Amino acid sequence: DENGNLVLFEPIGDGSHDFSGIFDGADHTIYNLRQDCNAQHVGLFGAVYEGTIKNLTVDGALIENDGSGYVAIIAAYAGASTFENITLRNSTAVNYNHNTGGIVGWCSNNGTTTTFDNINIESTTTIGSWWGSYDTRVGGIVGAMNTGNNVVIKNSTVACRLDVYNDVMSNYQWHNYRTAGMLIADVRDNETVYGRTQANPARVTCENVTVIFGDWANYHYCESASYGTPSYAGEGEYKFQRVEAGLGYGGVDTSACNHAEDESHNELIQFNFLFGARDGKGIYGISEFNGVEVVYNNK
Repeated sequence: DENGNLVLFEPIGDGSHDFSGIFDGADHTIYNLRQDCNAQHVGLFGAVYEGTIKNLTVDGALIENDGSGYVAIIAAYAGASTFENITLRNSTAVNYNHNTGGIVGWCSNNGTTTTFDNINIESTTTIGSWWGSYDTRVGGIVGAMNTGNNVVIKNSTVACRLDVYNDVMSNYQWHNYRTAGMLIADVRDNETVYGRTQANPARVTCENVTVIFGDWANYHYCESASYGTPSYAGEGEYKFQRVEAGLGYGGVDTSACNHAEDESHNELIQFNFLFGARDGKGIYGISEFNGVEVVYNNK
């Protein structure tokens, strides 16, 4: 405010009263949007249905939720809506135990289509989950989409960092980022291919989309019996924790590690998924998709 105090922004629409109009930012920039709460809908817009959000840049947003709601920088929830000509930079969205996306956290309303056109999410933006959270779905554009609805993504570039670790990635079935994707974290559907369960983005259409992975995609993990045993683990399999510092966590001090022979130390696990999907035992994401060009900058 005028006194220099931090003012938290109240989302537009809350699920009971959805925004259903046209919001035209007229190519203006929203700076330093701040939200820090425990709520069902957290973002610039809480809920959008049959609405259009267009022509705006969000710079320096910090969207935080420590509950179990939907979180996104633009719209926590959306259905049958259009998002176009939107840029995100220098921003962070972080959630605990639910759907988190750069543009939309939870995309729903069965039988409808939500379209994302000319979306630019720069590498200075981070979408993630708090350390210690579980079942968080973290996606660059969409956190999760509901069964029966469709998503169209076109003319867009996504280069954000996904800060996905702990249970989101490894502790159900390690080496599988269960519910994380640079485009959509949870497409809800999966299929079995050569005996492996993987995401099936059959209700997603992409056209002229570029995804850029940065150096952050090379995460290192440390396995130790002291972290406990993950679900569905075999004999001698233990949980992994990330070496690099992440949201709400300082990282593993590998100099203090004292591993048994059947444990792994400082292991590189590359992230390269466009889409993921939920599954109790872990699931493989999709790294290639029609209409998407993938660029790997990581070393």
